[in-house]
Amino acid sequence: MLHQQPLMIGSISSSFPSYGYGPRDQSGQSQTGVAEAKKPNSKAFAAETDKAKRKPTQPNELTPEEKEQVAKLKARDAEVRAHEMAHMAAAGSLAMGGPNYVYQTGPDGRNYAVGGDVKIDTSPGRTPEETIRKAEQIRAAALAPAEPSVQDLRVANSASSMALEAQRKLSEKQQEESQEPGQPNGEITSIRQLVAFTEDLKNEEADGHAYNQ
Repeated sequence: MLHQQPLMIGSISSSFPSYGYGPRDQSGQSQTGVAEAKKPNSKAFAAETDKAKRKPTQPNELTPEEKEQVAKLKARDAEVRAHEMAHMAAAGSLAMGGPNYVYQTGPDGRNYAVGGDVKIDTSPGRTPEETIRKAEQIRAAALAPAEPSVQDLRVANSASSMALEAQRKLSEKQQEESQEPGQPNGEITSIRQLVAFTEDLKNEEADGHAYNQ
C-alpha cells in the first residue's frame, strides 16, 4: 500500500565525509557530529570548538590538508545542490517547498551542503487517468538526478506501483463502459431494461410460433 503522505526524494541518506566539524541543518544549528561526540574535557574537542568559533579563515591561513578538505566540501556542496535542483525541476507543481539541506562546517569556518531532500506530493489523483499522469511525473522527479539515491529509487518504485494499480482500475472502468448499455453485466437494473427485455421475449415467442406453423 502506498503512503498518502508526502515523501522525500534526495540525497539526505547519502553518506558524507566528516572532518571533525559537526553537520548543521538549514537553520544553522549543529547536529550530532564528530566534534560533539568527543568528551568535553578533551584537548582535541577544545581545539576544534575554538576553530569552529573563528571567523571564516582566509585561504592562505589554511594548511595543505585543510585546503584539500575545503576543496572536497565545495565539490560535495555543488553535487548536492545540483542533485536537489534536478528533483525540483522535474517535480514541478508536485514539489512542496524548496530543497532542505544538511550542512557541515569546513576548516575555513564556512558551511557546505553535504546532504538534502525535496518533499513531493505522492497522493493519488482524483481519477485513474490523473493518477497515472501523476505517477509518471513522480517517477521522473525521483530519477532526475544523474545518480539517484536509494531513497530516490524507493520513490520511483512506489510511483510505478501506483501507476500499475491505476491502470488496472482504468481497464476495469473501460471494460464496464464497453458492455451493452441495455444489459450491464447481464442484469436488469431499470424499468426501461425490463420493458425492452419483455419485448424481446414476445418477439422471440412470435418468431417461434410462426416457425411452428
